[in-house]
Amino acid sequence: NGLGENPLVLNFRGNALSQLGRFDDAVIDYMEATQIFQNDGEFREASLSRANEALALYGAGRRGEAVRTMQGVVRKDPGLTDMHVALAAVYWEDGKIDLAETEWAFACEKITSGCAAYKDLEWVTEIRRWPLSLAKNLQSFLGEGLQAAVAAMVSPTLIFNGSISGFVGVLLGIIISLIVNCTLVEISISSFFSLYFGFLFVVVGGIILWRIFSQDSADSKESQAKRRPL
Repeated sequence: NGLGENPLVLNFRGNALSQLGRFDDAVIDYMEATQIFQNDGEFREASLSRANEALALYGAGRRGEAVRTMQGVVRKDPGLTDMHVALAAVYWEDGKIDLAETEWAFACEKITSGCAAYKDLEWVTEIRRWPLSLAKNLQSFLGEGLQAAVAAMVSPTLIFNGSISGFVGVLLGIIISLIVNCTLVEISISSFFSLYFGFLFVVVGGIILWRIFSQDSADSKESQAKRRPL
């Protein structure tokens, strides 16, 4: 039955099969390795092997099984960052935005290893060996999720009717968010400034100047009205 094999060897072979796109064969190796680890009482190793199984299931197109396996892993081993991030990507694809953000926040804030490595999509696909489709979901979550958060910060009322200081505060927040976004999608800072910030600063600078001149004009009219004899 193969249960006398070294589970580490089975995991390595599963990794190689996954790299070749033979995900169904990889699942078999990962499942057997998981069983051996559990029999030997090595539960963290069993969780890691089962996480590999979940990724292979996803790569094989067995999405439902993959998601259930991911959920089972985080229930038994909540400290496994990989599966929280994977669930964030899955939930994002399903339109479950709150669940996606919850899983991502847990991975980033509640686990000591953090989530920084998962912002590097090359690491996710080449080193961690995520299936490309799942990695693309993660990229979408990191990119579009951040852009949605930035958009939510921008209120037309604040831009056109709020205080200058409030508007500048939002502007600084947007700039910081855009810099973070550029690192997530792996664009160099220099390219990002030349392609993105030029247009941004022209538009925002125009709005700020318009607001200042509008305020000066309003103050001038108010001052003239006060000096006008009754």
